[in-house]
Amino acid sequence: MAETADQPFISGADGNEVFQAKYIPKQKGPPAADHPSMKAYMSTYPALGQVTAINQPASTFTALLEVDSSRAEDAWEVLLWHSNEEQSEERIMERVQDTTSQPTALQNDGPLGLHRLYFRTSLTVQTPTKFNVKFRSSSDQDWKSAQDHQGTNNGTVVLKTATSQEKISANLADYIEDLNPELEIKNYRSQSPGTTVCTVHAPIKGADGVKSSRKSMKFGLPWGKSKLERWFALIRIWTPWLAPRQGKNKFDLDKEAVTCSFLSSDGKHIVLLGISGVDSVMSVFESDSEGNVILNVRS
Repeated sequence: MAETADQPFISGADGNEVFQAKYIPKQKGPPAADHPSMKAYMSTYPALGQVTAINQPASTFTALLEVDSSRAEDAWEVLLWHSNEEQSEERIMERVQDTTSQPTALQNDGPLGLHRLYFRTSLTVQTPTKFNVKFRSSSDQDWKSAQDHQGTNNGTVVLKTATSQEKISANLADYIEDLNPELEIKNYRSQSPGTTVCTVHAPIKGADGVKSSRKSMKFGLPWGKSKLERWFALIRIWTPWLAPRQGKNKFDLDKEAVTCSFLSSDGKHIVLLGISGVDSVMSVFESDSEGNVILNVRS
C-alpha cells in the first residue's frame, strides 16, 4: 500500500501508540495547589489585622470569600473564631444568599474576576475580643485559617461605649510600665471628654557656652508588653523632613521621633509629644532593645 500526503500510513504492533502520541492530546492532570483556580481569598468586617471600635454590643461579622468561578458551587463553609479574657469559642457563619446589598470588597486585594461568596454571623461583644476566620470547600476537607493561608493576623473589636465610660486614672504609672521615677509629672484638666493631659519634665543641665548639654533617660513602656497592640511615630529624617513609622507589639525606632502614639488591646491611646523650643530645649524620642521609650533632651 502506498502512502499519500493526506493519509499517513502506520503499521506494526506499536501503530496505535504512535497514532495516539501524534494525534490525540494528553489529558490535563488536576490543577496544582498553587494554580489560581485553587486559591481562595478571605476578608472580613470588622477587619482582620486591625482594631475596630464598635458602637453596640451586638455586632454583625461579615466574611467575603473570593474563589474561582469553577469552584463557586462547592459547599464552602466559614467559621468565626473569637476569644476574650474569659473564653474562646468558634461558630459557623451563615451563607448569605441575597448578595445585592453586600460590599464588593472589604479589605483584601485579591485578583479580579473571582466569584464572591458572603457569610455572616452575630456576636455580642462586651470586652475586647480577638477574632479570626477559618474556611474549607466541603465538610470532608481540613479547615484553613486566614492567618495561615494569607498571613492575616487576628482582628480585635472593642466596645466604644465601654472604653469611653471607663474612669481614667490620673496616675501615669497606671498606663506606663516601669515609669521612670526621676521624671516630674503634672496633671491638667482636659477639655476633651474621656482624656487626660499631663506634662513630663526631665531635669537637664544648661548649655555650657556654645556647647549643648545632652541627656538620655528611660521613660517607660506604654501599656506594657502584654497590652501594647500597635504604635505609630513621626521621625525626623533630617531637620526639615518627617516620615511615618509604625509597628505592632514592640516599639522599635530607627531614628529620633517627635511624636509617638500607642494603642492598647482594649482600644485606648497614649500619645507622646516632644516639646522643643521652650527655654532653648529640644526633646525627641528613641527606643531601646526592650521596646521602652527613651527621652533624648538637648539644651
